Amino acid sequence: MLMTEFDPVLDYYNANQKKYTSLVYFTDGECYTSVVPRSNILWVLSERSNMNNDLPGKVIKLEL
Repeated sequence: MLMTEFDPVLDYYNANQKKYTSLVYFTDGECYTSVVPRSNILWVLSERSNMNNDLPGKVIKLEL
């Protein structure tokens, strides 16, 4: 079974801080990460996902 991995994107974001000031991550939120982002991050969870408050940064859930 494949599982979402947030770490590669967060590692890239941290390594390229001169290019980016923030990151908006659209996801179902069904995963965790130990990588701490060095700048602003907003997690946008899908309407059907469970709220995951363990993600670093701000988390919102779409309600359509």
